Amino acid sequence: MMRFWDCSAGQHLRSLNGRQVDVADLIDIARARVARGSERQWPAQWTTDWLASFHPTATHKPARWQAAVGVACTAFSGTWPSHQEIRHGRELIDRLPRDRRRDLEREDVLGILAPLLCGFRFSREADFVDGANRHLEGATVFGRLLDEDPVTVVSPLCAHRESASIAKARLADVPFLPAARRALALLASLAGNSRCSTAQVRLLQQPPTERASSCLRPQVFARYADAGEVDVLLHTLRRHQEFLATVAQEYCRPGLAITSSDLDPLSTAADAALDRELGPTWSRARTIPSPWAGDAVVDNALSDALPHVRRLMPEIGELAFAVPSSREHSPDARQAVEWFAGRTEMTPLGRAIYEFGFYREWARSVSTTAGIGIGLDRDWSRFQRLAWEQAFAGQGVPLLYARRTSRPSRADGLAGLSFRQFWRAPDDEESQS
Repeated sequence: MMRFWDCSAGQHLRSLNGRQVDVADLIDIARARVARGSERQWPAQWTTDWLASFHPTATHKPARWQAAVGVACTAFSGTWPSHQEIRHGRELIDRLPRDRRRDLEREDVLGILAPLLCGFRFSREADFVDGANRHLEGATVFGRLLDEDPVTVVSPLCAHRESASIAKARLADVPFLPAARRALALLASLAGNSRCSTAQVRLLQQPPTERASSCLRPQVFARYADAGEVDVLLHTLRRHQEFLATVAQEYCRPGLAITSSDLDPLSTAADAALDRELGPTWSRARTIPSPWAGDAVVDNALSDALPHVRRLMPEIGELAFAVPSSREHSPDARQAVEWFAGRTEMTPLGRAIYEFGFYREWARSVSTTAGIGIGLDRDWSRFQRLAWEQAFAGQGVPLLYARRTSRPSRADGLAGLSFRQFWRAPDDEESQS
């Protein structure tokens, strides 16, 4: 048995969330999805018995396997995958250790592999491809979800910024509920259908503390500060945490917990690790600090991170920011302003060092629990994977970044699905089945 979670944009089958289903039930759900749409007809030969008899590794009657996986993807996502998208699933299976392939069950393919294909774009390339994950990481995560040991899935989130067409340089009042549910359904599908004895999903959000600006573009925080509204910002951050914690409870089941936790311990640990390695002046570095000099991984990562940092923070070195007087802010807001003012003194290289250190610390925290990292924040760049690779010292990296597109569309198949940056409502999101 598996549990069904509606990962579609339209969320029309949300009432079925958490329901235990078998192969026949998934087929019925997919058939209903197809009947609701108009772009595809259900083949007459696809009877329940025919589809349910597929071989888990596709070594026999591969066309039946492909049809069954397509049906499962449609059931979960409301979107029919292309042949190439399904083929990635075969390649993930082929990369599993032999004993894992031998023990694979139909429920593993439909309940775990199909949501992996729905939620994550894969590439056959050995090097980094923008917006995609390698098969190596996909198989590593798939294999971990086939373990019986408890698993913890950790996903740091960036600030829930509003679309510029609605409110420029402001946070969203609350995250976009349908997309939040879609992302939570993806996480619940993977963790809840795993073989792990228990599964915990930890969503890390910025709390209303002095580090309030840690995952904001500087001009966003500066706009709040200049308007004397840092307290408004702090209240908004608190509301985001409460919102997501409440919605996440809908997706908890026996053996599956989804929680909203503070991001501060992770960012603080990243700062402390950099202080120990590089000394207290790393944030103002203009050349790679000597302890890291000659490290090819670090050199490549920082080279990749610098364009990312400059794109997100073009005002570094130019932002003239005066700390407002204490009369304009509460004590908590004042601390946040002072912390932000110190952060604006970072050099671009210093910020790149921090970004590398943060993602490496995320990886280290996951490695201590044999956990999994799922990326739902906006950006996915090669330097992030390099940071994880350094933390795992050449072992398989259990990190996947979810699909993201600015224009979700059912017509694009799985490529039209979007799970990252779920807090912002797309301007032209279609109602999908």
